[in-house]
Amino acid sequence: MSLLLFARFAAVEDPRRHAHKVVFPLELLLLIVFGAALSDMTGWQGAADFARLKEAWLRKLCPWEGEGTPSADTLERVMGMLDAELFAEGFSAWMREVAARRALPASGLQQVAVDGKSLQGARTTGAPSVPMHLVHTFLVEGRDSLLVGLAPAPGGASGEAAVAADLLSLLELTNTVVTGDANLLTGALADSIVEAGGGYVLALKGNRGSSHAEVRETLCAVSSKDELDEARAEALCDSRTDSGKESGHGREERRRGWAIDVKHMPRVQRYLPHARSVLALVRERSVITPKGTETSRELHFFVSTLKPTEAEAMATLVRAHWEVENGLHHRLDVVLHEDATRIHNGPGAQNLAVVRRAALAVLRADISFKASIPRRIRQAGHDDTYRTHLLSLVIS
Repeated sequence: MSLLLFARFAAVEDPRRHAHKVVFPLELLLLIVFGAALSDMTGWQGAADFARLKEAWLRKLCPWEGEGTPSADTLERVMGMLDAELFAEGFSAWMREVAARRALPASGLQQVAVDGKSLQGARTTGAPSVPMHLVHTFLVEGRDSLLVGLAPAPGGASGEAAVAADLLSLLELTNTVVTGDANLLTGALADSIVEAGGGYVLALKGNRGSSHAEVRETLCAVSSKDELDEARAEALCDSRTDSGKESGHGREERRRGWAIDVKHMPRVQRYLPHARSVLALVRERSVITPKGTETSRELHFFVSTLKPTEAEAMATLVRAHWEVENGLHHRLDVVLHEDATRIHNGPGAQNLAVVRRAALAVLRADISFKASIPRRIRQAGHDDTYRTHLLSLVIS
């Protein structure tokens, strides 16, 4: 049986110099860490325990000479020596191939969400208070959403834009709208998206100084710069959107948006000459608690290349952006316990992060076992046949 998952990492070479002294081949170590990730056995000790418990299964798929299985120290040492950039690119190239085989949505427009995630347990001795920060490019397609790229941002969240530009340069951006938070709203990144044939809807916050101040001065009430002057927004907008009241999960939410031509905000227009509109979005939420109903009201601004007549399309893209949080970040933390994994070695932590994302990709793609992701993980932990199936899965 072909373990297709590993074919994607064939370019990664064994970093150990003395091949004649190698007891456990690299293919075996990769099989162990992938199998452990699929079975929710976290960290290097979890992977070593997985190897010990599943030795017979491992020997069937990847025979090796000698007795015993690799220790946690061996797994940590070798995985920490692998070329992290090459390892991540092996996974990303695989996901881009999958994305290229998919047809465009019925609208003819696809969405790529860019967002960063800190790995709280991955901290190096040189920077003990700074967690590793990975930037993701995520093809948003509802339940079929797909992670198509990842790379570390050495400067943390402040370095996201430069890393995002490199990741987006690997994608075909024609008929694509890129969405992201305020860390991504830089002139250089916006230029690169438009030059590649794409568009954007990017959050505008206080880190963009004069541009953000101008929008607030134009659209907010005199008494409070955090409160939208709805009459002013109504007078200036070319289109508006209203989701109406939506209920679920013990809360009620309503989202209203006004799209305004960027010509009303010359500072924004000078900073982003390709921008065509600014979206003012008000989100009102009511949450039922034991003490009663708690209400909140938030105002957000976005700058976009979409026309000011497309308020509803922009609001839909903004809401869909959070699929990267729900479909990727939340599952990594809640289902695969990423933040709880205390691995301090930088390259090893990054390589294991790639393994978790590959594991999540195959768990989401499998249709042979109709169950939630946690149930599939439990099944993989106990059922050798199902685990082998996942490692051999062709993702389309």
